[in-house]
Amino acid sequence: MKVAVLAALIVGSGAAGVVATGKDSRSLSDKSDYYWYDHAQVSDTFWIFSGDHVKMFSADGLTTIKTLRGSDICPCAAGVTCKGRNKQCSFRDVVSDGKEFVFASEQRTVGEGGTDGEGGTIEIFSLITGVHLGSVPTCRSPYHIDQVVHRDELWIYCWDPKVTDGRHGNIQILSTNVWAVKHSEVDLFGYNAQPSPSPAPTETPTPVSKFNFPGLAILDASIPNDAYATSLSSPFLYRINVHSREVTKAIPLNHTGCVGSYKASMSPLNKHAYLRCSFCCSCGITGDTGRACPGDDKTDVWGMPQKKVNVLTGPNAGRTNVDGFCGEECYGSKADIGVLEMDLINEVEVGFHAPKMTENKGAEPVTSPKGDLVFLKGNDGSYCDVLKPAGQGSKSTYVTSIKLDFTTVVRGDKEATSVATSDVGFIQDGTRDVAIFASTRDDFVKVVDLSKISQLGVEPPIKTLMLEKLTGNAYGDSGANHGGYKARKVVCGVGNSYCWVNSDKWDQLHVINVGKDVESAVVEYVVTNTPSSQMLYARNYFAPDGGGGNGGGGGGGRPPPRRPPPPPPPPPPPPPPTPPPPPTPPPPPTPPPPPPPPPPPPPPTPPPPPTPPGGPAMIMSYLNTAAGISILNAAAAAATAAASQAEAAVKRVNDAIRTRPRNTDSQSPSPSPPPPPPPPPPVANEGISPAVTAGLVMSSVALFASGLTMTLHAVLWRKAQAVVHFRTSAVKTKATSRARRTASEEKKLGSVRLALLEKMCGNLQPHI
Repeated sequence: MKVAVLAALIVGSGAAGVVATGKDSRSLSDKSDYYWYDHAQVSDTFWIFSGDHVKMFSADGLTTIKTLRGSDICPCAAGVTCKGRNKQCSFRDVVSDGKEFVFASEQRTVGEGGTDGEGGTIEIFSLITGVHLGSVPTCRSPYHIDQVVHRDELWIYCWDPKVTDGRHGNIQILSTNVWAVKHSEVDLFGYNAQPSPSPAPTETPTPVSKFNFPGLAILDASIPNDAYATSLSSPFLYRINVHSREVTKAIPLNHTGCVGSYKASMSPLNKHAYLRCSFCCSCGITGDTGRACPGDDKTDVWGMPQKKVNVLTGPNAGRTNVDGFCGEECYGSKADIGVLEMDLINEVEVGFHAPKMTENKGAEPVTSPKGDLVFLKGNDGSYCDVLKPAGQGSKSTYVTSIKLDFTTVVRGDKEATSVATSDVGFIQDGTRDVAIFASTRDDFVKVVDLSKISQLGVEPPIKTLMLEKLTGNAYGDSGANHGGYKARKVVCGVGNSYCWVNSDKWDQLHVINVGKDVESAVVEYVVTNTPSSQMLYARNYFAPDGGGGNGGGGGGGRPPPRRPPPPPPPPPPPPPPTPPPPPTPPPPPTPPPPPPPPPPPPPPTPPPPPTPPGGPAMIMSYLNTAAGISILNAAAAAATAAASQAEAAVKRVNDAIRTRPRNTDSQSPSPSPPPPPPPPPPVANEGISPAVTAGLVMSSVALFASGLTMTLHAVLWRKAQAVVHFRTSAVKTKATSRARRTASEEKKLGSVRLALLEKMCGNLQPHI
């Protein structure tokens, strides 16, 4: 009784819970199922980041896969009003790990006049579903991030010009597998490096301006245990142990006048690094910069005040204690002389490269994805030098200079410090070997065929594509914002033929289809009304199909033009109402159908095949003789006759079905039926369907096999009878010979007995 009452209470409480909540709590697990089941496919897409949105597009730009609002990703701080174009998010850099996540470094820009927020974050997005997964706090200004795919780590480069604790920037490291783990940190300036050697015998090293950030780190799977970091404010290349996060060595940059470095790239083929050195230059109209010095307590283009420096490079080398700068303020000046090549294995300088075709020798190094070519993007934009890596420890070889014809800014203009060739994108997929060069100053791009760079001094095929303006322009003539971080970018897909170029001032994105070669390259589509501070191509290479699926038609050249689908056909008009038919007399009775024609007489049955002689061991050899072949032919003829009979039977059935009259109900009056539709045109083998034909063929084969089996059985039966007869005859012959032998022996024995008896009688006769 107690058990029954307890069960009733449990059931009643469960029912009350269902009534109260209106939903069984077990159904809450459905959200995890639909989280994975019902979501957009965001792999193999182009991601566009701006202040008020993150959008994901198909590779051809025709489909918007997913849109996230900036207010959901970067909400304004409590009590602060967000204003300005980037009123929600301020993205600095974006990367992907190629399997699970997309990472974006974000520095909040909130408050009146765009003042800085409290700190930066790493915004994390799912590469599987496209949703925003969370915000991980990091340093105040994470200006650059680098995804280390072979270690599942994100290296974050920090710079904070307003820091007051004496630190001049650092590197933070985030595990992309466990976000909650506290960041590791590498403080480049915590290593007590010795001063670099004097660049000139009679000069002391020039103090380096503190620009408050370290630079960039070089990480590659070809050197898995170490990273090498540049520093704009220190003339060293720092070697970092990636396991202990410690600076293990400061490699001095001993090239004359090199006071630091920032932009760098590396080729895994020779394990060499290519560094853009920073130099010291004089200011003034007649100085290295070509523009007037800003004056005391004032700053120049990159925010640096003038100071007294020693100039060691360029036409003004040897001038000491002159007004000027050291660092980025000297980019594009007469003192900017080229790119340094370092051997990372032996940790020594192996060469220096100065652009050959331009007066301005400043350049930024960029290595192709395969590492087979190194490009020196010149500041003035007229040419781009191409280097080919040599063996490890040997200086790279100059190959050619690509003529780009981007606008050259006169020295003295503030834009002379920025690189005219703002970005370059690559497609190296085995079918295409192409580079696309873009400029912030010009609204066209250059498409270059890299496969033709094979001979010294031979310029490859180049095609120019104009970036046409489709909407109004309220920002000036150039389609990209100038200066700072707002430069025109190029991003190319992998496994398709699409590259995207942004025009942020026009809120446009130009989709370029490279096609099969440079000559077929074309601006295929323009995405409008879409601001773009950062762009990224992202693909989940761990997906079952390699993450493809949103590539448009770019796998093998230009896809066919997309046309709108034809309009659906109009619905048929409703049929007019049919008036009731007048009564009609019943139709005359239908005469009975004529009887079907009598079946034709079956063909004569062929005579049974002759039986081969011999036993089972002789059957196979016998079938190879003329008589055996006649047996097989006879069996085949029997199977063919059976198939003909079956085909004739099927034909008779089809004829009977075709000529069968329709069943009509003559008892109830009805309107006259409409005339039957015309018969379809005759087709070959109308009476026999493919299934019937297959059945007949199989039946013929079976009949042939049966005939052959019966023949073999008959041969074996005859042989068995012959064996029995032979054995019976032998037994009878043996018995007869034995009987005859016995009678002869008995006769001989009788004769012997009679002779003995006569002899005995003869011997007894004289005694009688």
